[in-house]
Amino acid sequence: MSNFVNENASFCPKDIPSASEYLSAINIYGITLFSLGAVAVLIILFMFLDTLKYIMKNSPPRVKTYSAFVIGVYPVVALSTYVAILVPRAHLLAEAMTQGTFMAAMYQLFCLFVAYCGGEAELIRRVKPDSLNPRVGPCCCWPCCCCLPSININKNRVLYLRLLVLQLPVVQGLVYATLLVLWAERESLYQVNYMYFQPLIIMSILFGVWGMTMTINLLKDVLEKHSMQGKFLVLQLVLLFAKLQALVTRITVWIGLMPCKPPITPMVYGNLVHNTLMLGEMVLLSYIARRLYKKALPNLEETPSTSKYVITTIAALVNALGCNRIVIFFLAIWLLILFFTGLPLITTHVNNLDTKTSERLARALSDLEALKKQNSELQELFRDIKLGDLKNEEQDVIENFQMRLTKVEHPSKSIQDLGYVSQKEEPNSQYEILRRRIMSNTQEFWYFINSELRNLQKQISDVAPDLQQSVDHIISLGTEHKRSLIHDIRALAENDGYATWRELEANDLSNIVQGRLKYLQNPPDCKSAKKLVCNLNKGCGYGCQLHHAVYCFMVAYGTERTLILKSKGWRYNKLGWESIFKPVSDSCLSTTGDSGSNWPGTKDSQVITLPIIDSISPRPPYLPLSVPEDLAPRLIRLHGDPIVWWVGQFLKYLLRPDEKTAAFLQEAMSNIGFKRPIVGVHVRRTDKVGTEAAYHSIDEYMQAVDDYYDQLELKQAVDKRRVYLATDDPKVIQEAYGKYPHYEILADTTVSKSAAVSTRYSESSLNGIILDIHMLSMSDFLVCTFSSQVCRVAYEIMQNYYPDAADKFRSLDDIYYYGGQNPHNRVAVLPHEGHNNGELSMRPGDLIGVAVIVGLSVFGAFYFKDFKPPEESANDDEEFISMDRLYMIIGILNIVPFLLAVALYAGVVTKRYYYLRIYIFIKIFETIINTIVLLVICLLAAIKVQIVFALMICAAPIVVGIWLIESIVIVNVFYTSKSKKNVRKDDQNQVVRSV
Repeated sequence: MSNFVNENASFCPKDIPSASEYLSAINIYGITLFSLGAVAVLIILFMFLDTLKYIMKNSPPRVKTYSAFVIGVYPVVALSTYVAILVPRAHLLAEAMTQGTFMAAMYQLFCLFVAYCGGEAELIRRVKPDSLNPRVGPCCCWPCCCCLPSININKNRVLYLRLLVLQLPVVQGLVYATLLVLWAERESLYQVNYMYFQPLIIMSILFGVWGMTMTINLLKDVLEKHSMQGKFLVLQLVLLFAKLQALVTRITVWIGLMPCKPPITPMVYGNLVHNTLMLGEMVLLSYIARRLYKKALPNLEETPSTSKYVITTIAALVNALGCNRIVIFFLAIWLLILFFTGLPLITTHVNNLDTKTSERLARALSDLEALKKQNSELQELFRDIKLGDLKNEEQDVIENFQMRLTKVEHPSKSIQDLGYVSQKEEPNSQYEILRRRIMSNTQEFWYFINSELRNLQKQISDVAPDLQQSVDHIISLGTEHKRSLIHDIRALAENDGYATWRELEANDLSNIVQGRLKYLQNPPDCKSAKKLVCNLNKGCGYGCQLHHAVYCFMVAYGTERTLILKSKGWRYNKLGWESIFKPVSDSCLSTTGDSGSNWPGTKDSQVITLPIIDSISPRPPYLPLSVPEDLAPRLIRLHGDPIVWWVGQFLKYLLRPDEKTAAFLQEAMSNIGFKRPIVGVHVRRTDKVGTEAAYHSIDEYMQAVDDYYDQLELKQAVDKRRVYLATDDPKVIQEAYGKYPHYEILADTTVSKSAAVSTRYSESSLNGIILDIHMLSMSDFLVCTFSSQVCRVAYEIMQNYYPDAADKFRSLDDIYYYGGQNPHNRVAVLPHEGHNNGELSMRPGDLIGVAVIVGLSVFGAFYFKDFKPPEESANDDEEFISMDRLYMIIGILNIVPFLLAVALYAGVVTKRYYYLRIYIFIKIFETIINTIVLLVICLLAAIKVQIVFALMICAAPIVVGIWLIESIVIVNVFYTSKSKKNVRKDDQNQVVRSV
């Protein structure tokens, strides 16, 4: 029962595992590695704080901020790298943090060198004229640079140098922000487009390094004793280690050198090795940086001796430390890291799993060979039988059996053979799938042609209005041909001889599932039964809560536990679920047990409490779009959308009405005058429009209804076109009565009024929505918007009244989805080259992820169901604060300090230091507020567990640390400047830039 298969998923060992999957596969060696990583991070933090303390105490005010920022690179990179070691999916974030922090620190290092000189004016005064030499690395390697002359240094030249370095954090930040968006949208987009960004990244780095090299060459005499080359090199090594080692690990993964032991894939293993090496290297670089920055700065007024032999800073450092000790220390660290990363990082159960799989495969192959031998013997046996001596019926049986044996040994592969099945047998899967595919492709083809012709008609309305009538004529003729073709395809299904089989197969499958659910919900001994507790009171509407109950039931089915639905105090009925529907269990309603835990619990936990679907972690494999493995072949053959049928079975069991509710539905149907043929139309308005769905007029719905009845009239006579109209806006009903008098419109304005937001959670509203869903599901065809959960619930229940009702709907916005579902992937079967914006290029076998737009957020950004399921807000009260509103709050909180920073600049220039005091207090206030907001985000992440929130959790400590350091530096600079009571203009500008 608990074996599930995802019909849309493709097995791919390249997937990055979740943190829980990854950590579950780590053994004692991995734990040791994590512990050593934590020790390395603590060492780096200690060296950073020690160096920062020295800088704040002994360095001049104008260089404190820049020095603190530059040495802050190493703890930030170390923390990001360590997070990537613990959370595999945070590797891209760690890479972006490393790159972005390095680029920002490179610009801060440039500002530090300028500050060493006393400002730009002092820099220009101290250097020699014509001393700016552009023929330095990496430009010296380019042929175009060999003829560049030395340039006279002035204010504009210094500005150009600053811009060359400043473009590093700007360009790199934009590039990595784009890559993160691509990765968040779909990882394959990031993998495909990563290489296209590399030329831009490399050129940006080369220009930035060129600017820094020219600056160092310019100041080599002025700042001879400031260790410029050493500080530049120890910072540049961060980028070299990050880029070169990442390239090497990617190459080893591509050529297959890394092992693949799921869930630790080759890419995860390569990233682990890379991040581990980076952590060890950050310890070494942090130590060297500490030695470089933790020493007194020389006085620039002293004239440097040119008679001395100038040695490089790194050489001096090596002499100070001792060459042998550095080499031995570095090799020891390197070998230690390689030793731990080279050991197997997964538990021995993987090897056992591989052995068991091999044994099962060997047994399966052996059984297959035995079956082939038996098949051959049966064929020989039937060849010896003389058919002439048998009766006609016996001859038919023997010939039919011979044909089936032949098909088993030589399965047909041509399209003509797919459709050939004896009228006395059940259809094969290929025939049913192909028949439905022809219908679907015909519909999609017409949608495309009709849409393009309508667009063409709009484009020529001003240029060639005479052609509009011709286009209308083409559309009219095309519509007639489409109807005829669909009529013939449906006639094929009605006349192929399998209608009875489809009815029996649907009933048989439904009986199997309902029997299993009844057995699961009524254990022999409730006290010892394993239970799954689910709270019905999710903070959303009726349709959303039904899907929440179905999700709980699916998990209970997959884990083979009895579902206990806690519904007392239900917002729709305080008495609970059992006051409207039959209890989900007749014998087991108690939530007590010998042991209890939250999801996922253990095998020994008797009672497990389940969270809502969007916060469940780890995610169970039996969430949609998965169906039971033992039923999957039969469902795929019978139904056009098995997951809809599967959800419908749970709703069939859950929504069994009690006597009172059943009598209410029967009486309401009689009073309304329900009669076939009828089309169910659901128009969702009120709080839905503008938040999760776009506005659609009643004309759009009725156009789809007209299309249905025009199609139906090719098959049978229609006495009256009939519509059941369900809506939460009574005005829609009045509008429909006025515009469509030739339709018989069945609707109840009382139900519509009770569905208003103010009265939605009442007993009358509950009866109304139950009636609406029941009537919609009983219709012959459904027209609605799948962005509404009520519409999707009606569509799911409809599957219980037909063998296959997968195509009995028309949604005006989304395709079908289940809120909180696993990724919806499709496999491309035909090649296509994209020519216009929005078109995908694909090849047969490509995995295409389907992400459906649900609606607009405050800023106009889209939610995607595969990324942020809207299930929590349907009907539609959102349970959690919307992230776009959270971003708006953060933006507003940061606008005020920004405006005060402008006032600060004016205050410093005019020497009014109370502006600076005000700004410092505002900055501290901003730090506190932003920290609180980050804590809220972390809390939401703990509840909702989505990748974006997980990335925010990784970044939160780093951001808070930077804010605290920034505030400390600003306060220190202010009070240092205040005590001197004489702040030069250059120093004032330094304060403003540090802010």
